[in-house]
Amino acid sequence: MTQSGAAEGPAEVVGPTPPLQPAPPAYYPGAVRPAPGDLLPRPVLFLMVFVGGLLIWLAYLLIILVDLQPASLSIVAAVGMTGAFLGFLFSLLGGIAGRDLFPHQRLGLLLLAAAFLLTGTFLVAPFIAAP
Repeated sequence: MTQSGAAEGPAEVVGPTPPLQPAPPAYYPGAVRPAPGDLLPRPVLFLMVFVGGLLIWLAYLLIILVDLQPASLSIVAAVGMTGAFLGFLFSLLGGIAGRDLFPHQRLGLLLLAAAFLLTGTFLVAPFIAAP
């Protein structure tokens, strides 16, 4: 009985507590690791291929239009070879690992990688043949 004189009902029975959820993994909030092809989206891929082509074009333009000394000529050729390497690398990556590309785009990127490789070879060839 309580002080007011009313009888108390039966005591409430508390059941088992629900289990706690497990702690999230250590790499959370990036719980799902992206696939390798998702790390290189299509706009970034084509932008880097464009930058590589632009560097090659700039190097050829400087070689043709400006009378360069041998030291500056090798610097310009290095810029062109850097562009050829960037274009080759990103074309090859896109051709092999591009998930959101159509098959004809992948084939085109692989052919473009071959063209970048040949361009880089022709940029290096005069410096190898020179005594």
